[in-house]
Amino acid sequence: MSANLPLTRLQRAYVVGRHPDYPWGGLAAHDHRVYRGPLDVERFRAAWRAALTRHDMLRAVVDPDRAALVILPVAPHDGVVVHDLRAAGPEAAARVAERLSHELRPLDRWPLVGIEICLMPDEDRHELHVSFDATVIDLASWWTLLDEVTADYLDPGSAPEPPAVTWREHETLRATREKPVTPPSLPPPPPVPANHTAPPRVEISHSVLDAEDWDALRAAFRARRVGETPAVLAVLAQIVAAWRECTSFTASVPRSHRVPYHPDVARLVGPLSTISLVPFDVRAAGSITDLAAVTQRTLWTELSAPEADGMVAVEAFSARHGMAAPVVFTSLLGTGDPARPVLGGMVADAVHTQNAQVALDIRFDLPAGALHLAWHERAEVFEPDEVAGVAAVTERVLLGLASGELDLDGPAAEVRAVVARLLAEIHELTMTIGET
Repeated sequence: MSANLPLTRLQRAYVVGRHPDYPWGGLAAHDHRVYRGPLDVERFRAAWRAALTRHDMLRAVVDPDRAALVILPVAPHDGVVVHDLRAAGPEAAARVAERLSHELRPLDRWPLVGIEICLMPDEDRHELHVSFDATVIDLASWWTLLDEVTADYLDPGSAPEPPAVTWREHETLRATREKPVTPPSLPPPPPVPANHTAPPRVEISHSVLDAEDWDALRAAFRARRVGETPAVLAVLAQIVAAWRECTSFTASVPRSHRVPYHPDVARLVGPLSTISLVPFDVRAAGSITDLAAVTQRTLWTELSAPEADGMVAVEAFSARHGMAAPVVFTSLLGTGDPARPVLGGMVADAVHTQNAQVALDIRFDLPAGALHLAWHERAEVFEPDEVAGVAAVTERVLLGLASGELDLDGPAAEVRAVVARLLAEIHELTMTIGET
């Protein structure tokens, strides 16, 4: 084994969050993705073995006694598990997905990036399940891996050489450049129910704005010199403020933690993300456009200092409020189309993400050009169907903004009033159905 490497602040947070005694603990920081389509298993295994050799963090485990990262010099095997379900019913594959979606892999046992393949009766509907722990790789790393493995799958040996820098070298340099900062004074998180004994399960609701309407909304914000991510964040902030009845709050916003000192840093595989704490003051901002502009400036400030570790502010925030900001806005915009075919014809079919010490993570991306928001809620924190109702209202608000029915430049309080009215209507309908 290689020498022990110290865990980063984010890695330590992920390890601690697994403990059930922490608020909303008992979960891994974990991603489960399902791709469906034709797949040549042996070609895939060969491409995956090459990736294991190329990227050392794919061979990483955590030493629990020393709270340190250990990188195996070679992978014991390719780690690929194949389930032959060609004579089984669809429920067999569903059981695989259910098991992997809430997986809590032991951190000291390799592999922490798991691959399972379900061979289905229809050879055009085979399933590739990817289950990885964010303690060793982040989502941007997975996309890098997927591109490289696809290249090797289609043309063996065509993937690029290993990066000229390592994750350890990157972290060493980043730490030397990191400057001490005083965490800013921030508003508290939005009020959420203090059900910290909620079971370690994540449920998902969805909002969708089709590609044509998203293009219209994006163009409207661009005309106001506002980018896509701050635009969506500003809308979400208005939704959350109206729903949780607050006028200012702080949310967690994941961001890249890559210091671009070498071109190959972009190809590094590892936990190269951190958290920014972003304040939203919906009353002071006035309009949605105003709030989006303020948010954009905040994000630019954060991104201009990639050496800075946002977890310093998170730790100070947690000490003050008793927990990290439990509402998370995760932007996946600008990272490519998640609906694009990979491995010669497989397409993403399902995604299930979870994290400890989080009550709600709203993740948004652009599959096939449509704006898709996935609301990952900790089960039993909110009332049954409450988050699903908020997701439905969000869809209606986005459509109203795209069509011009709701004014981007008018008083945002009017938009929040619309949200409150729609939420009340959904609540009344739900109560009526429950009584029948």
